[in-house]
Amino acid sequence: MKSYACNFPWFVKKVTKLPTPYAGVQYENGDIIQSHREGIVGAFVQDNIGRKYGLTCAHLLGNPGNDQPVYIRESDGNLTHFATSVSNLIVRSYIIDFAALKIKDAFERFCEIAMRDEDMLNRPWEIWDAQGTNIVSMNVFKYGRGDSILKFGIIASADMEFPTPALPGAAQPDGCCFVLIESLPGSDEPFAVEGDSGSVVCHTRLLHNIVLMNNPNEPRVTAISMVRLGGLEIEGVELGHFFSFALRHALQSVAHQANLQLSPQ
Repeated sequence: MKSYACNFPWFVKKVTKLPTPYAGVQYENGDIIQSHREGIVGAFVQDNIGRKYGLTCAHLLGNPGNDQPVYIRESDGNLTHFATSVSNLIVRSYIIDFAALKIKDAFERFCEIAMRDEDMLNRPWEIWDAQGTNIVSMNVFKYGRGDSILKFGIIASADMEFPTPALPGAAQPDGCCFVLIESLPGSDEPFAVEGDSGSVVCHTRLLHNIVLMNNPNEPRVTAISMVRLGGLEIEGVELGHFFSFALRHALQSVAHQANLQLSPQ
């Protein structure tokens, strides 16, 4: 009409439905979940026949002896029952506080196995082997709560132990230790805040472009540990410290307890 300066009859019609995004539903690491308490689903994994599970902290759940519904917060703020806690997939010990949530069949296709990297892009990932590699002073990140869902930190210690009490369940897998994270110097926000339990601490792997060209599925992210505790204050140290446990040890405990192998591949 503008191009040819022509006049045409016109009329007004009522809009009966507003447009909606077509991106679809997708659940990713760092999304907020709720059961007995609120926390984070740190990652999604699968078993050897492709069934999906969400990983989080066990203390978010209610009675560990009973299966519990677990809800995920949608982008509109509503809660959706997407998973169930299963008693034999829960590990509670002196260091490890872990649960693998069984995803409901109807929601498996929405759960993204790939892990978000520092650029918020979904990447193939691997699990830190918890031995042999010195990770102290390594820069790490996680997704969770707060004004910024992406937080950065530094590994202060990967071999912190306390005297183990002589109580049932106090025994740990060989080499099991706390991985201590401290907030990034100069950061306005702590590495973790209340409600971040279950967040997975990650490190970005630097790979040569030729490696990526030849193998696009090469893991770009290494998942190190899962945030469990925070608020540790050390005299003379201004930075906040946060306790986490090695993800590999937690998955090994589930494999031993439930005869179930879980991995990102």
